[in-house]
Amino acid sequence: MLKRALTAAGLLVVLGVAPLATAAPASATASQCTGILNSYGYTVGAKSTAACGWRHKTGFGGVVLANPNCLNGLVALGVKYSHAETACEWA
Repeated sequence: MLKRALTAAGLLVVLGVAPLATAAPASATASQCTGILNSYGYTVGAKSTAACGWRHKTGFGGVVLANPNCLNGLVALGVKYSHAETACEWA
């Protein structure tokens, strides 16, 4: 009986975690990131949109931090660091 209960609980955990593990980087605010780049005068294309797809990080005390994947991706495309940092904080 205990084995069956543990199996069921394990299955529920796997089913609950699977969507999180397979989800793409959040892009709910990727348009804000690309909008900021556009406002700075950058041409927004597929590569910058992909970089903006990396959701920002939340630090201690709820401080919003640029995701390194977003930041490095935009800088590699020639975006000024401070502009990339601002845009990625909105991603």
